[in-house]
Parts: sequence; structure tokens; C-alpha cells
Amino acid sequence: HVPRLVSWCQTCRYRPRVCWQQSKPRADQSGVARVFFPDNVLPYTAGVREASVPAGNYRELLVALEDRYPGIREKLDKASVAIDGQIYQDAFLEPVASDSEVHFLPRIEGG
Repeated sequence: HVPRLVSWCQTCRYRPRVCWQQSKPRADQSGVARVFFPDNVLPYTAGVREASVPAGNYRELLVALEDRYPGIREKLDKASVAIDGQIYQDAFLEPVASDSEVHFLPRIEGG
């Protein structure tokens, strides 16, 4: 009996059966992501805390948000982002699936 090799997900290192990344639609299937805004960008969104934005990756999401809410990109560039629960400092080309949830997190500053 020869042991079977198991391929692992390159993103989260789980087996494909368990991996939540591989069960999601691929990034090329652009859909509408749910975006949640922190309090520091609410002046740019006129108080809107959640928006639905069509995008295939994080860069497209930022472009769509800037078109919808002018001036917001400068604030969002200084924030971390969580896409489906995974936090990124620099998520420029990260895929955004049709059912993704995107949360912007203000960076904590202090001394």
C-alpha cells in the first residue's frame, strides 16, 4: 500500500476538503462584495456604514469606492483590511469573491 499524497491549499495550508478558501468562488467571478466602514471614514460616506460594491480584487474595490465616495481612498490606504476574516496590511491584488465581506480597520497609533 502506497500512501497517497495530499495537496495542501497554498493560501491557508489546510487540506482542500477543509479549506474555506477553495470552497469560495474564484476571483474572476466578479460579484458584489459587502464592505463595512469604520467610524473615521463615515464623513466621506455621508454616514453609510455598509455598502455593496462590485469588484474582482481589492484594487478594483478601492477604485469603485473612490468613484462612489470621492476622497475616501486616502483614508482607506492608511487602513488595514480584512477580507473574509483574513487581515492584510497590503492587499492590493488580493481576490474579492462575490460573497466576500470586507472590513476596513483603522491602524492603531500611539506612543
